[in-house]
Amino acid sequence: KAEPLQMASDVRREIMAFDRNIPVGTFITMEENVASHFALDKLGSLAMMIFALVASVLAAIGIYAVLGAYINQRRREFAIRIALGALPGDVRKQVLWQSARMTLIGSGIGMLLSVALGKMIESALFNLSPFDLRLSVATAVAMAVIAIVSTIVPAHKASNMDTVGALRSE
Repeated sequence: KAEPLQMASDVRREIMAFDRNIPVGTFITMEENVASHFALDKLGSLAMMIFALVASVLAAIGIYAVLGAYINQRRREFAIRIALGALPGDVRKQVLWQSARMTLIGSGIGMLLSVALGKMIESALFNLSPFDLRLSVATAVAMAVIAIVSTIVPAHKASNMDTVGALRSE
């Protein structure tokens, strides 16, 4: 079995023998033809993947910032709770629950928007459907992981704060 491009010179010679006025261009394999046809689609998918990664990092930073502000605003309340005998784990659970609640609300809104706007972006997705349940679940799980990871440090800070310093600061 000969390689397709190795036969190019034989094919070119036969075409020239048949009619010298027929222009003969370059030869490419079917795999190269298909790959070049889908190159822009793959590039668009790669760009969307990069944008999704950047959006995920920005979401993590945003969640961290919002929770940092939330803890800073409620610093006195957390200090009073701890001073009155609340366990640091209870404060951590409260911060984690607040984060989970915000994540659930945001994910719900995001899912509704993705269904509503799915037809608009369908042509930009390569081999994906915007209504794919597996993709939606994977996105929700990824956002939950991002929320949990970005909540760990603020929750730890809230549960291990200096109660006396927090109560004296205001």
